[in-house]
Amino acid sequence: MSPFELLLIKLTVTPTMMLGVSLAAKRWGGFVGGIISGLPLTSAPIMFFLAIEQGAAFTERAASAALSGLTAVLLTYFFYLLISKRASVLLSCLTSLVFFAACSLLTFQPFFSGWAIPADLLLIALIIRRTEGSSAKRAASPKSPSWGIPLRMAASTTLLLIVTALAHLIGPHWSGLLSPIPVVAWPLTVFLHKQSGRAEMVAAVRGNAISALGIILFYVVVSECMVRLGVFTAFCLALFAAVASTLALILALKALKRRASA
Repeated sequence: MSPFELLLIKLTVTPTMMLGVSLAAKRWGGFVGGIISGLPLTSAPIMFFLAIEQGAAFTERAASAALSGLTAVLLTYFFYLLISKRASVLLSCLTSLVFFAACSLLTFQPFFSGWAIPADLLLIALIIRRTEGSSAKRAASPKSPSWGIPLRMAASTTLLLIVTALAHLIGPHWSGLLSPIPVVAWPLTVFLHKQSGRAEMVAAVRGNAISALGIILFYVVVSECMVRLGVFTAFCLALFAAVASTLALILALKALKRRASA
């Protein structure tokens, strides 16, 4: 596959996914949008590009490192939930980005890799607990401006191009660490907060946290199976694990809610 073809895929896939996620959030609310955007919509293409351009062994190491990058993302979502109670959307967004940079200084260090999965699971549990009940309430969504979805598409595509350009240059460790940056989910979350209110944003963050379990399994399967099983088989298994675990967690949470209200 030529560099031009790879660039064309990047310029096509990301805005298409952003459009689909935005329309889903508009139709079914922030929770569904968060679930969909939290799936490996950008992680999978980044890992695919790495596998094509750098090889299976490179991608396995990148996927292992990505689990630490996910920790910084989840910490930032948790921080955003807290700061957005008292701050404006703009201030919440800017301070969260600064917080993400600070968290990255810790989680991107090699010594943290052994703690990444436990930390990710703990943060998923904390966010789900903090947002409990949010998916049950749908805030009235004002009519979005005509430029809203195109701007999200442009923002997510720009971020993906930056991440993949850096990934191509800086090796497997940093490539993996940068791959979980939520180039689809983060713009969706901020735009929902701005256009539809905090309740929809909280529902989206909850959806992202639930899908993060699938992200963990996606990276684990890629890091363990890419060389042994090949790119296509490893990706199919990883994507299946991501979707199946996310659906299982949704059903488990619904069952717990029904049991609690019984």
